[in-house]
Formats: sequence, C-alpha cells, structure tokens
Amino acid sequence: MEELTPLRIKRRNNLLEIAEDFFIENGLHTSTMEDIASASGISRQTVYRYYGSKEEIAFAVELRVLKRIFTRLEELFTAANGLGMESIYEMSSELISSFVVEYERELKFTGVFDTYFQQYPNSSFYEEMKAVLKDFENPFTSMIKFEVEHNHIELEYPAELLGEIISNSLLSLCQRVLLRRETLKEEYGLDPIIMVPIQLKLFIRGMLQR
Repeated sequence: MEELTPLRIKRRNNLLEIAEDFFIENGLHTSTMEDIASASGISRQTVYRYYGSKEEIAFAVELRVLKRIFTRLEELFTAANGLGMESIYEMSSELISSFVVEYERELKFTGVFDTYFQQYPNSSFYEEMKAVLKDFENPFTSMIKFEVEHNHIELEYPAELLGEIISNSLLSLCQRVLLRRETLKEEYGLDPIIMVPIQLKLFIRGMLQR
C-alpha cells in the first residue's frame, strides 16, 4: 500500500470528515462518489486516489467513528467510581445523556452505516473491524465482571454476551432517538434522549436482582 505523506493524510482525513456529514444528511443508498467529491470541493478522480468506492469511504468513516466512541466511553467509565453497577446506576442519567449529546454526530453515522451495511462486501472489512474492536474492552462487560468478582452475583449468561447485549441495545436506541429526535419529541412530548439512561438503569437493575 502506498505510504501517504502528511499532507495527503490531512487531505484524506478532511475528505472523511466531509463524507461523514454528507452521509448523515443524505444517507448511503443514493449517494455517489460524485456527490462526495462535490461536497468535498475536489474532483472525482482525486477521491479515487484515496478510495475505490463509496463503500470504502463509509467503512473508513465508521472505523474512525467507532474509535472516537470507544475511546470516550473508556474515559467516562474510568472516571466513574469504579466499574460497579451500583455506582454506574447512580450516575447513569448524567453520564449517558451527556455522552449521547456530545457524540450525536458519531452515533447518527452508525445508524446510517448499519442500515446500509447489513453485511460487509468482502472479508477485508471484517478483518479491519475485528482489529479495531480488539483494542477496546466493552465497558459493560467490565462492569459485569466487577460485580461477579466483588459482589458474587450469579449470571445466567456469560458476562461477555451480556455486555454486548447492553451495548448493542443502547446503541440501537441512541441511533433511533437521534435520527428521529424532533419527530419523537412531537409524538411523546419529551426529549427522547432521556430514554437511553432509563434503558441502562433497567438493564442494571435486572442484573442486580439477587
């Protein structure tokens, strides 16, 4: 693979930032390389120097987005008073709500990405995704393991599976409430973001039942 100069890396990152915004606003299904080039203010030929298709661009954006999300989650849970469920339960409303607002753009993009990529077009996408995921431990899995070790709770299912259920459920709800936020405000008469910490509290309370 061609090694990029610092200038080309900067231009590529700028391309991905613009593509992220474009995909959030317009979706992935009807977007084209010409659309991305136009939004970026560069030629289509220049876009092809970096990526061979809009799918490659969208996947590169997804990897960047997930790294930002995972890094921030690690920071938030590290700053919490340990990883115990009780402490997370007490601070989850502020913790999760502020995260959802702060990372609205990233979470919206994951929703756009998931509706388009129901499966990846080739195996290299799977390998790249696994390489990113292995660098981060699911904070909810860590929280559950803490409870098992320190408070001797018994689990019906493995901690890793429960952690993934929680994180995927929260992500799905974040995607919905952010992509349809204004509509849901009209329907329910409240900001739907408050649903996210409530869902987390329900998960935690369920697992804390002895």
